Amino acid sequence: MTTHSRSNNWGRWGPDDQRGMLNLITPQHVLDAVRLVRRGTIYNLSVPLERGGRIFTGFHETWRVTTAREEGGIGVSGDVIMLHSHAGTHVDALAHFWRDGVLWNGKSASTINRDGVTWAGIQNVGTIVTRGVLADVAAFRGVEHLTSEDAITGQELDACLKKQGVELQLGNVLLVCTGWHRVFPRNRTLWDSGEPGPNDASADWLNSKGVVAVGADNAGVEWTPQRSHPSTFHVRVLRDLGILLLENLDLEALARDRVYEFLFMAAPLPLTNGTGAPCVPIAMA
Repeated sequence: MTTHSRSNNWGRWGPDDQRGMLNLITPQHVLDAVRLVRRGTIYNLSVPLERGGRIFTGFHETWRVTTAREEGGIGVSGDVIMLHSHAGTHVDALAHFWRDGVLWNGKSASTINRDGVTWAGIQNVGTIVTRGVLADVAAFRGVEHLTSEDAITGQELDACLKKQGVELQLGNVLLVCTGWHRVFPRNRTLWDSGEPGPNDASADWLNSKGVVAVGADNAGVEWTPQRSHPSTFHVRVLRDLGILLLENLDLEALARDRVYEFLFMAAPLPLTNGTGAPCVPIAMA
């Protein structure tokens, strides 16, 4: 398949492509993004990676033991860590979700086994450097945070960005602030029960804008009124369109300072054949 259709982006960059929409980022995109840095302000968008930290409900919590020894008066310490690859702030690999036994670009899901994913694993992402755009939907609605009953449409994202005076461009990363980040320290049970976010139909809107990745300040990016809600947005975005997902972002400082466009950088851990990996996204303005 050498062309792509509205329904998916399979074959758009050839039958062997494992990077999806990241192919849209050119050296010129990087240079243009670097020019957005005018004040030298750095925003770390990651959340703490710790026991009891942010992770999608049902996933294994992060576990750590610190070791220490002393010899000849000199001491040394280290950490032994066991964590889910989707713990804390992380990037989903395109192989993270599939449907009908088929992965991104039409490859069989039989490539997934206990040793990892041999197609579209997280190591294919490399380093993302491009223009980032923030859609502060919580501020747009005039609320501290949305609720798990609140779905965000592509049309609302359009209206939010227009009010902020910023437009998406081909090859951008879109970050969506719902305010849900604020719920975690106050009510973990509520945070675990569901979340606001882009609805299923917004996937086509993201594709039409040429977005290479979308992230949010919640556990799964997408609108989930309750945890039993099927993750069709994940399937659509990762498997069909090749758009990456960044989850559990801290967008509070960006929203507070009304920074709506910025240089965006992120590099997930190069976990060979991983379904995802923790990362530290950085915004510079």
